[in-house]
Amino acid sequence: MKKLQLQVVFLLLISAASAFWLTGCWDAREIDRRAFIFVMGIDLKEDGLYRVSAIAVRGRNPDSSVGTTTNDAASKAPVMIAQGRTVAEAMDALAGNSARSIDWGNLRSIILGETLSQKGVNEIVHTALADPRTPADVILFQAQGPAEAIVRSEPTGEEHLQAWLDHYRSKSSTETPAHFFVPAWQFRAQINNPGKDAYLGAIALHEGAPAPMSGGVECAPQPLLSGVAAFQSDRLRGFLNADQAVILAWMSGKAGGLVVVTDPQAPDNAPLAVRIKSLRRSLAVSSGKSTAPVLRIKIQATGAINGANNMTGAHERELASLTAAQMKKQITATALIMQKEFAADLLGFGELARRAAPFEWRPAMWDNQWNQAVWDVTVEVSLQAQGRYQY
Repeated sequence: MKKLQLQVVFLLLISAASAFWLTGCWDAREIDRRAFIFVMGIDLKEDGLYRVSAIAVRGRNPDSSVGTTTNDAASKAPVMIAQGRTVAEAMDALAGNSARSIDWGNLRSIILGETLSQKGVNEIVHTALADPRTPADVILFQAQGPAEAIVRSEPTGEEHLQAWLDHYRSKSSTETPAHFFVPAWQFRAQINNPGKDAYLGAIALHEGAPAPMSGGVECAPQPLLSGVAAFQSDRLRGFLNADQAVILAWMSGKAGGLVVVTDPQAPDNAPLAVRIKSLRRSLAVSSGKSTAPVLRIKIQATGAINGANNMTGAHERELASLTAAQMKKQITATALIMQKEFAADLLGFGELARRAAPFEWRPAMWDNQWNQAVWDVTVEVSLQAQGRYQY
């Protein structure tokens, strides 16, 4: 009998211990008491402090109305602000300033302020990647101006940024080129590669057109992808606009965009738009110790136009030649901007030179050669018919 009582007591103790260790919810927080961060901006202030701004989407329990306001759109995505001596300290302060538990697991993009990037971002990106709170696939964007202005421009919803990210994950490159979306790990690998410089998608505020039924009142400025931010090492050197970003895509081997040429056989020499449907690109560099390197870009593109079936062979070849000449002109101009104004080797010619002469190549020597290099651009275009489309 006594033995049975001991067994009962032992089983009760085991059950009590199991109940304590297997609950797993003793520190849980309901979803309506969480704030989910999906975008964060980082700026550097004049006093040297880092200022973090973030859009926090408040969770909502469908069975509870605690902490929610049905008609108050601003309360669904408030902008949170904090600052600190380091980015990690600012993120901790952000969590301390919130009445809700901050959840960083849904962070999808980090926007870098222009002043911050001009000072250098290697340490910042390293901190973001090393912080266990930030997802591994977080994407970096470069703001034209303060990052906080971009974050504040859309305080009631994440439609713009989330649409960009969804577009990126769908692997579509027709309307939004993939080079606008650079994961943090890829960007850090590029800024630490002495043979290739990095770039990020650039975001700027654009004035909105008057909305229908608004009485002519202009909409608030909206954040839009506006081109590419070019970095030399880890410092921001300048911006390529949207048209130049398409040309950079060509030089990177990506099709897309339009080339406008003058059709000499059309009435009044009307302009003709050629859509670049496919493209092949090759890069080469020839360099010597005593001569400036020659940077060679060869592009073979296929363009689509309306009415190509009704053209004569001579007319089609003439338009193909005009398209190739226009593409060559645009590529050369954009390449010179990257070289002379930004000193940024965004295509990785330095890496090609290093592979060609690994024992002789030196980063400092290549920086000097890059400034003196000459460009040799070759473009070949063939045309094909295309159905009706809107420009």
